[in-house]
Amino acid sequence: SQDGTPFKAALLSGNSGVGKTTCATWLVNNSALKLVEMNASDVRNKKHLEAKIGELTGSHQIEEFFGVKKSVPQDDSKVHHVLIMDEVDGMSGNQDRAGISELIQIIKESKIPIICICNDRMHPKIRSLANYCYDLRFSKPRVETIRSRMMTICSQEKVKISKEELDELIELSGHDVRQTIYNLQMRSKSSGAKVAKKDQAWGPFDAARRLLDSRTTLLEKQEMFFVDYGIMPLFVQENYLNMKNDKHTPQEAIRGMRKAADLISLGDLVDRQIRGGGSWKLLNEQSMLSAALPAMATGGHLKAMIQFPSWLGKNSTAGKKKRLLQQLVQHTHLKVSAGTHSFATDYAPMLRQKITKPLIEHEADGIPAVIDTMTEYDLIRDDAEALTEIVTWPGKIDPASKILSKVKAALTRTLNKTSRMLPYSIDEVSKGKKRGVNAIGIEMDEEGNLVEQFEEEDDGGESDNDDEKGTSSEVTVRTKSSGTSGTTKPARGGGRGGARGGARGGRGAKK
Repeated sequence: SQDGTPFKAALLSGNSGVGKTTCATWLVNNSALKLVEMNASDVRNKKHLEAKIGELTGSHQIEEFFGVKKSVPQDDSKVHHVLIMDEVDGMSGNQDRAGISELIQIIKESKIPIICICNDRMHPKIRSLANYCYDLRFSKPRVETIRSRMMTICSQEKVKISKEELDELIELSGHDVRQTIYNLQMRSKSSGAKVAKKDQAWGPFDAARRLLDSRTTLLEKQEMFFVDYGIMPLFVQENYLNMKNDKHTPQEAIRGMRKAADLISLGDLVDRQIRGGGSWKLLNEQSMLSAALPAMATGGHLKAMIQFPSWLGKNSTAGKKKRLLQQLVQHTHLKVSAGTHSFATDYAPMLRQKITKPLIEHEADGIPAVIDTMTEYDLIRDDAEALTEIVTWPGKIDPASKILSKVKAALTRTLNKTSRMLPYSIDEVSKGKKRGVNAIGIEMDEEGNLVEQFEEEDDGGESDNDDEKGTSSEVTVRTKSSGTSGTTKPARGGGRGGARGGARGGRGAKK
């Protein structure tokens, strides 16, 4: 719903000084409801919220919880107050531990409206909270909007200031209405007072927009680079082609892009020297070559929406495929003598065809041929999926998508029933504390202790060699072979003592 009816809480987010708290307070005061507010000066951890706020979210009057008796009977089925949680993005540290999770639980069970206020909407904790709130975002007001209100205040307070001076004051305040009023008051007391520029906390996207803005100076672009010097060059590389200037001819635009690309290449060389050789003193040079100068070389401004660097996703995908390829080379090393590049170009397409083609042409009847191929090259089910992911090129049809679902299910059942000896180990993490057998055939009990199994001969006797092995300091773990009828006795103790005790108990049971 667009009007927020299904939500029990609202989340107001935006830059500091744009009027979020003022708007929430004004709304409560004009709705005949009582206000309860908690901000960063209060302890807001899980225990405190459970004790103090949990009761307030019921449909009762606030005075009941402070010992004040009601003079007029009230209808408890109606809402009488509103809870404002200000600066929820500051709920961190030991004092506010687990506060966000408890606040989410309170919102779920609340019978009263709750207003949450934050500055950083993209904070990880706020992302989880936003799923349970009606999201209201406050944008930064324009200079014209702030100037109109400031001129009204100046007229009422009889303060003389020109339009240009007021606009400069607004820019120095970073479009912060509250800071602008403070600076205006300071100027009214002393006409010669110098107003310093407000320090702002820039996020990656805001810094990238300012970096690619044609109106910012070279020094300001360099400052935006140091907001996050790891990702800012990637933002420039992703978006510099979208910077246009209507006054440029096509030839001038191409020359600007070429110049920007050359600067980005030089910046990459400096970045390699910084990260590979530890020459961090070259960061200033990188800020110019990788960010500031390429943004100015195009001579235009960003017209399209800023794009997040796609290199990060492509690099992650390439790393995953590299790991899968190394795993395939390791699993097939007894049958295939090839490196990763040779395997990807020569062997992987052939193996993918031998695994998918029988299933497409013969469906379930082709499963034995696929099993034979996987057995011959020591492949497992995960390797078959890895082959499909490595060999399939962008824009091409994946042959595995033509295999019927019932055929895939039948292949999985057959692989699970097939017992094979592999020349490598498969790490399997057991879930819970259930007793089971791990990948190398050692059985463990619920506490994680080894369960020793001793092989029993058909005649029920033991050789002297077995007794000597049983009395040695090393514990020998043996699995019971098929066809034996003896019973096993698990070790009760842990460590060496438990193992020796299990060994003696096993021989005693056989006697």
